[in-house]
Amino acid sequence: LSHSTLYGLVWSRWPSQQMHLVPLADENATPTKPGGARFRENLQRLAAAVEAAGAKLIVSTMVQASCEGAPEEVLTYLSSDAQRQRELIALGDWTAATLRDIAVEHDAVFIDARREIPPSSAVLGDAIHLTAEGERRVAALWFKKLLPLISERAEHATSAEN
Repeated sequence: LSHSTLYGLVWSRWPSQQMHLVPLADENATPTKPGGARFRENLQRLAAAVEAAGAKLIVSTMVQASCEGAPEEVLTYLSSDAQRQRELIALGDWTAATLRDIAVEHDAVFIDARREIPPSSAVLGDAIHLTAEGERRVAALWFKKLLPLISERAEHATSAEN
């Protein structure tokens, strides 16, 4: 089980309800056209707010079980059905591609943690929640990817002071 606060709250408050961290078997894993458009619109609004605040937009995918090449032990977090696993991997691919597109459109830093940190039971406690090791690996990846940006900003600030 995951150690996230929200998961714990939901689990302890509604123990009679089964938690579902992926779309249920009878739910469509393919975004509808309006749903996909709404997702992009929400991302666009978020990106605009970040830019309006004068900040640099950073977009990252998340490590998750719905990733091509995930080992069987991780794919079972999604479903025991191979077809359903493929559907959820396709949903993960769509989400990652949409995030990548937003990053390109806004000249943002894009960190593809989903591809750079292979999913395994060492990094995932369930379909989407990281273990302590997963958190460490994501932090190390973000540090590696963001260090050039931080260094550049620090040099710019130092130059402006002189």
